[in-house]
Amino acid sequence: MTDNRLDSASQCVRVLGELLEPGELARLTVDLSVPETISFTAQLTRGDQLELTLYSESDDPLDAARTAFNWLQDYLAENGETRGQARPACPAGHAHPAICQEQDGGLYLVCPADPGTVRRIL
Repeated sequence: MTDNRLDSASQCVRVLGELLEPGELARLTVDLSVPETISFTAQLTRGDQLELTLYSESDDPLDAARTAFNWLQDYLAENGETRGQARPACPAGHAHPAICQEQDGGLYLVCPADPGTVRRIL
């Protein structure tokens, strides 16, 4: 089994960018020092400090990215200034947020009301 944690961490950072507003992330630390895990600590400009540890059960960077996306999306929907905001915006322009799905070897933002409306993010 090869160590794809760096690829996974890179993909996670890319999807986190889909959820955060420009300038909202003050600091992001990625720790790969523990085998089989990827640990993220994110400091948002409004003072939130978020911690996520992904345990590598597979070598699939898309799976790690989808997990990180869902974690941050849930956090933003339930806390503070971002509570109730549609993050990320639905690709069809609806008021609800998009959902993240793996399809055909990629990661997509999908409208939950119209699964045919998608935007590839990875």
